Amino acid sequence: MPRRADRTHGQLALNRSGWMATLLLLLYLPACAGWHAESVTPPAVVVSHGPSQVRVRRTDGSRVTLSQPRVHGDTLYGQAGSDLRWIGVPLTEVTGLETHHTDPAKTALAVLGLGAVAAVIVAGIQLSQDPFFNR
Repeated sequence: MPRRADRTHGQLALNRSGWMATLLLLLYLPACAGWHAESVTPPAVVVSHGPSQVRVRRTDGSRVTLSQPRVHGDTLYGQAGSDLRWIGVPLTEVTGLETHHTDPAKTALAVLGLGAVAAVIVAGIQLSQDPFFNR
């Protein structure tokens, strides 16, 4: 019969592995999202998709990410930079526009894969606590 201290150690190890699995899941989830080039005009993207962010490529080759994008007249407005200041980019200076999307298939695979890894870790810890394997 296992001693109480062994069971407590096993419970702590299981708890620790659960936290590690959760941390791994959170670290892999950003890989399930990405930027996708849009083939329609900036006003059409902003009106039809209503994205929370767009990445704008300008005629000078620079890129800027705009949060809460809006089109007024001939200018694309949005919040940019770490201070989220509002800026405007004339539509004549926009050569490309990308929107941020999550890929459901990649997300599902990541969740299933990390769940399997977590199950293997938990099973290994359980087996390591089994008196049969600790002879």
